[in-house]
Amino acid sequence: MMPLPRMITIAQNHSWIIRDPLVNYSISAESTEMDYLTKDEIRQMMAFNFRRKSMELVRDLYAFCCFTGLSFTEMKNLT
Repeated sequence: MMPLPRMITIAQNHSWIIRDPLVNYSISAESTEMDYLTKDEIRQMMAFNFRRKSMELVRDLYAFCCFTGLSFTEMKNLT
C-alpha cells in the first residue's frame, strides 16, 4: 500500500505554495513533572457523594483510569 502524500506535497505539486513552510521547523518534547494521587486522596474521591448522578459516573470513570493507567482518551475509545 502506497502512503498518502502530505498536504504540503500536494500544494507544491499544484503550485499553491512555492516551498515547504515547515522545512526548518522542529519540535522537541518538553519534560514535565507528574503529580500522582495518594491512596488517601483516591479513597476520599471514591467516598465523595455528588448531588448529580452523572458526576458519580465521571468519578467512577476517572477512578477506572487511575487504577488501570489508561488515559481518558483510551478509556473513551473502549468498546
